[in-house]
Amino acid sequence: LLPTGNVVDILAVEGLGKVRISVVDAANPVVFVLAEDIGAKGIEYREQINTDKVLMDKIEKIRAAGAEAAGIVKDRKKALIESPVVPQVAFVRSPIDYKDYATGRIIKAKEVSFLSRVIFTQMAVESYTGTGSICTAAAAMIPGTIVNQVASEKSKKTGQVFIGHPRGVMEILATVSQKRKEFVLEKAILQRTARRVMEGYTYVKKSTL
Repeated sequence: LLPTGNVVDILAVEGLGKVRISVVDAANPVVFVLAEDIGAKGIEYREQINTDKVLMDKIEKIRAAGAEAAGIVKDRKKALIESPVVPQVAFVRSPIDYKDYATGRIIKAKEVSFLSRVIFTQMAVESYTGTGSICTAAAAMIPGTIVNQVASEKSKKTGQVFIGHPRGVMEILATVSQKRKEFVLEKAILQRTARRVMEGYTYVKKSTL
């Protein structure tokens, strides 16, 4: 969480006024914001986000403000130059039916804990980042965070988090404990898909064998 220890902080963001965010650092730091607070629906797919210059400008300003607040950079105006990769930023919303843009299948609200769209290196990703998913699941299990506010009650009780993203649903099992004022991610389990990227041969000397 932010150095303040707050699960939600309200930051003044240029052109947006005061914005509610949660910054959580697990696997990779992520700045979380409500979709409604940036004028998004939370069901957008990658191209819709990436081609919306107004929305992307808002997202980067929030990311920069979060980076400054978390101490990742000293000056938010230099965030894009000094730290373009971290933190990631994600906007979330409560579960609703939406379309998996890859298959066209309608994903029902009951299939997800919440919807989220993650931005990595100033671009919305096709599905969801691995480290971002771990952080998002952890945030869902911390009472009061932006993610926790929109997460289903079932996921909060079980620790089984289903993130609704543009290409479907990602499942993560997360366990978070509280030690005094700190929240600790005890466990995170996720599944990832893989594809073959290369094939080749290695030649070894007979003497080596």
